[in-house]
Amino acid sequence: MRRRGFLARAAVLGAAPLLTKCRAHDAAASKAPADLSDWEQVRRQFSLDPAWVHMSMFFLASHPAPVKEAIEAHRRGLDENPYNYTEENIGRLERATRAAASEYFSCQPDDLAMTDSTTMGLGTFYGGLALREGQEILSTTHDHPATNRALDYRAARSGAAVRRIPLYGKASETSPEQMADELARAITPRTRVIAVTWVHSSTGVKTPLPLFAQVVAAANRGRAEPDRAILCVDGVHGFGVDDQTAASLGVDVFIAGCHNRRARSGGGATQAAQGHRQRHAQVLRGELRSALSQSPHFARGRGSGAAGRPRDRLSAAPLRSQPGPA
Repeated sequence: MRRRGFLARAAVLGAAPLLTKCRAHDAAASKAPADLSDWEQVRRQFSLDPAWVHMSMFFLASHPAPVKEAIEAHRRGLDENPYNYTEENIGRLERATRAAASEYFSCQPDDLAMTDSTTMGLGTFYGGLALREGQEILSTTHDHPATNRALDYRAARSGAAVRRIPLYGKASETSPEQMADELARAITPRTRVIAVTWVHSSTGVKTPLPLFAQVVAAANRGRAEPDRAILCVDGVHGFGVDDQTAASLGVDVFIAGCHNRRARSGGGATQAAQGHRQRHAQVLRGELRSALSQSPHFARGRGSGAAGRPRDRLSAAPLRSQPGPA
């Protein structure tokens, strides 16, 4: 599904039909989808001061009109009848969120675990990974502290080691081939988890995930299933920018969120990819479920496959599905 069409359709879905049991949403239910035929129309969805060139949206983003309307609808519904509103809507909102996310990722809802943020996804997944003493987690020197801490905690609990390598010296002089070569040289028979970041927040470098996937596939040839290296990605700064999925990128686990992607209210998803490696699809989904079930964070969540309580993110997610590069 192309991003512009998804956004136009979900601008109505997010704020109205899911919430029709509350009088506060009757007016929103009849509102027509926004016109998103070009980028000027998209810009009009935001209340940003036009006197400024806004280049800090990686920090906190202005809410677009569909998200603002959805937040207001939720607020009014909770003010009107807090208990009934929650009980009547939370289940179907969570199901709708998973359905919207799975449509965006071109996967099955059961391939996803919904979280409150990328940080929660990283901690939940890495915190529950099945690792043996003597196995290795291979990461890089360019990753976010959330990744570093999650990996260090898991290594301390499991007896595995964490090894971090630089993929490049100077960001302006690197190339996809150089980064892939550096990763290939660093993988050893002990490497069980490869943790990388799609877009480095410190430099803006976008790593060549399809090349990384080829490197990992080559390293896995001849390995027994319990020893196969798993390619895991913090994808937050690329999520919603490129029309890619975990399967099209070739990665095994893709962790991303919405905290700084056109929505202040957060939300995240962890995907165990399927499709690009059909033979291992069930194994990867099993890795995700196993990691979640073993994670101390997940034990405090609720519901199968849901690490958090994503109640109102359906309206935010579509704005990462359209309308294409600016």
